[in-house]
Amino acid sequence: MTETDRILLQPWEKYRKFSKFPFKFALHSLLVVLVTAQVAVFNVQDALYSRTMHKGFKFFLMPEGFDRDVAPQEMTLYNLNDTMAALQKVSNGFWEMPERAIATVGFVDSNDNLMCHVPSVLTSNASDPNYFRPNEPRVDIYTSPDSHTLTMNSYRLQPIPDFPVGATIPQFNSTGTLRALMEDLDHIDFVMNVCNENLGYLYRSCYVWSVTVTFDFQNYANIVVSVHDDIVGKCDGPDVNEYLSKTTHNVGIVVVAFVYSLLVIKEFLSKLKTFRNVKNTHALASRIYASQNEAGGLTDSSLFTGQEGATAEKIIQIPWSKVPLSVRLRFFSVWLPLTFLGLATCMIYSFMILSKSSYHIPTSVTEKLLCGLSCMLVWLTWIQFYKHNKRYYSFVLTMSHALPLLIPFLIGVTPIFLGYAMFGLSYFGSQVTWFQLPEGTFKLLFSVLNGDVVYQTFVSMWQPNGAVVNIYWVTFIVVFMYGVLNVTISVIEHSYFSSQGEVRTFDMFIRRGFSGTSWEDSQKEEEKGGIDFTFFDGVEMRGGEADLDVAIRTRVLGDETTSGGGGLGTSPRKRLSGGYGSDDGSDTGGLYRSSPRRARGGGGGLTGSTGGGGVRKPGLTLFEEACLLYVLKDEIEEEKKRATT
Repeated sequence: MTETDRILLQPWEKYRKFSKFPFKFALHSLLVVLVTAQVAVFNVQDALYSRTMHKGFKFFLMPEGFDRDVAPQEMTLYNLNDTMAALQKVSNGFWEMPERAIATVGFVDSNDNLMCHVPSVLTSNASDPNYFRPNEPRVDIYTSPDSHTLTMNSYRLQPIPDFPVGATIPQFNSTGTLRALMEDLDHIDFVMNVCNENLGYLYRSCYVWSVTVTFDFQNYANIVVSVHDDIVGKCDGPDVNEYLSKTTHNVGIVVVAFVYSLLVIKEFLSKLKTFRNVKNTHALASRIYASQNEAGGLTDSSLFTGQEGATAEKIIQIPWSKVPLSVRLRFFSVWLPLTFLGLATCMIYSFMILSKSSYHIPTSVTEKLLCGLSCMLVWLTWIQFYKHNKRYYSFVLTMSHALPLLIPFLIGVTPIFLGYAMFGLSYFGSQVTWFQLPEGTFKLLFSVLNGDVVYQTFVSMWQPNGAVVNIYWVTFIVVFMYGVLNVTISVIEHSYFSSQGEVRTFDMFIRRGFSGTSWEDSQKEEEKGGIDFTFFDGVEMRGGEADLDVAIRTRVLGDETTSGGGGLGTSPRKRLSGGYGSDDGSDTGGLYRSSPRRARGGGGGLTGSTGGGGVRKPGLTLFEEACLLYVLKDEIEEEKKRATT
């Protein structure tokens, strides 16, 4: 298999033509199925249950009047009476949860035994022999500079009327004392553990939840109340279905990702070897060219043939140190590091879950991040298998053209955006909630920039000097919505057509042998069902897309199925002289080689020892393709300009 085939052919084409099984494609497909199935199990089994428990905890523990369906999920208190009532509601809600909640909620006893089903014999009498004493929840009070922890009174399951006033936290025995204490308070955390059973669609699970209610006193003018909950353990043994699901998914992901990562490393080493070979070959060609040129000069007939010889001569005159980094990076696909990162996150996450003997759903922030990132990267890198078809790969081609234009443009307009943000933060921040923090200011401006909540923003930002509000938003919308946003859309649109045009233009250069036929004339002929085609050696033909693709593959790109005596990769019907030879080493001439096998035979050229001249080109290698694009960039740009005007 030539380098050309390795670059141009799709996995199934390689299998059909060379019987090379597409291992990477098969492993990637299997990994996509495994990680997607794992996320689907989480979503079906635990997602609805987790969302329901989040809302349930907020219902019982948040202050009265809290709207659980409106973001952000926090509530602001402005007076002491509401604050005292909210503190009391935390205690009442926690102790009343087993009796009032529709879900089965239980406590953790003093010996850390988990009892999700609360016994019916429980009473409020502490002397009852059947009395169940929960593991005492705590109240963490953070003051400046000291902090201390108190225990919520848990001798009775019924709410304690005077909690937290008086008995447990003496500082809260009156609103006057609380008011004096607030100047020293930073925040108060109520930390509670409960257990709850999830019946699920696939298996039954009992989870232990750690629930924290935070009263934030950092802003003296108000108090912000929020609830945070996390699964911290299980209160039952492993279910058979749960164990099988956990094992099959995670063990399968680890095995597939490990084997796949070996293939990715092998591909990287192969590309690195090709890079070094081409670098050495380029240096050798440059030295030979320079020495022969000093000895007596070179002519096209002694070293190169035809117009492609002039192109090759330009290539070897470029010192390796002057070859742009973008050309060198063409040896290494950007998909390699992305694929390896996705495989690494898959294995790390699966190992983290397998190391836990009890449950297999992502519970911590790190686990959720790794789970989502691994699935996203596996799906994202699937795009690399579309790169052989520009129709499916058009998004990547478009962004590769757009980003070099968009990034400098966006950097240039960033100071304008920050200027509007800083003005809004300073002028509106004292009265408008959206502008109280830089983060909220950026979110609001970005939303308005995209056309969201424009009218609501106007009417909700009434100021004594309304002209300032109007001027602020009108100028912002004109600059960013009519200017920046439309320029961005135009750049992306232009990049889409340019990327398609550049691919077509380069193909047309290959097809026409860099002849003088214009791109527009070729397009018109192609739309009629055929195109006049001229090779480097003057042979002409006419045909459609399929005919030309076959001709290019067999004649220009040096297909292994062709043979000839020093030609352009001759077809079975015609033997051509001069130009590019085939891969079997029997043709004449030679310039570049990527392996010793390709340097066999041929002569009269730069790398051969016998024969009658010609530039040996066994296939359009990655380096040669990059050099052709580099040498012909001015001509291609002219073609693009003529095509777009």
